Amino acid sequence: MKRQPRPERDVNCEVCGKLFKTNLSWQQTCGKYCRKEKHKSTGSGINASSGTVGAIAELRVSAHLMANGHETYRALSQASSSDIITLKDGMVFRFEIRSAVRLKSGGISYPKYKIRAENVALFIHRESALLFIPECPIPILKIPQHSIP
Repeated sequence: MKRQPRPERDVNCEVCGKLFKTNLSWQQTCGKYCRKEKHKSTGSGINASSGTVGAIAELRVSAHLMANGHETYRALSQASSSDIITLKDGMVFRFEIRSAVRLKSGGISYPKYKIRAENVALFIHRESALLFIPECPIPILKIPQHSIP
């Protein structure tokens, strides 16, 4: 049996407001130009490569953690199990840093794949906001304090 095509529906473009027809339930823009414009408004707002946007997020999170008493170490390899490792009060913490966007609904959207660290730091570029998941970072190791004579 042949699959029936979805019926066309009238939709107002979210960017320019133009009325267009589509049979795709997810389509919200009338064409390529408006789709790119929508992506610009919902993305990081930084006109740079995704690698540069990610590096900016890592540096901003690192600066915040250092300002709060953490010794901070960045990974040299992109294949590392975490982006940042910190030490504070004899505890070791691993962080995965992700760039995030705030949705119109108020929720937060960020890539959730391949998170191998216990802590996630989300940086929302448009707001310069920082969120931690979980709110209180989880240490992975306690380093014994040695007294030096």
